Amino acid sequence: MKIAVVGGVVSTEVLVQALVRHGFKQVKVWGYQPTKTVLVSGWRDLRHLAGSLKLPFESFVKVTDCEDSLRSFAPDILFVVGLSQIVPASMLNIASRANIGFHPTALPWGRGRAPLAWLILKCENGAATF
Repeated sequence: MKIAVVGGVVSTEVLVQALVRHGFKQVKVWGYQPTKTVLVSGWRDLRHLAGSLKLPFESFVKVTDCEDSLRSFAPDILFVVGLSQIVPASMLNIASRANIGFHPTALPWGRGRAPLAWLILKCENGAATF
């Protein structure tokens, strides 16, 4: 099974590690490479992780930059985890079996930058959206 992972934060890193730990062999990582990493809460350079796990890696600034290479990879499953950009429908039609997205709040509440920080500041209950 071919799995594509698109993201750029701690939760993306955890997902990639879990996929490898559970024996998935055909995993490719597209890592978000913002111009100012300090402005992205929990940002991780997934290039190093992918390299250490011997997984193919491509970086991007805009998620649409991934579309052609994602289409060439032809994944069965597309994971989008830890990304503050909207993935267009054209990309959501690429995976043959499923798309799985993750956001660390109960959308639409908590959308946007630093959602966990806002939950803490507002003393609101946490949740997750898949």
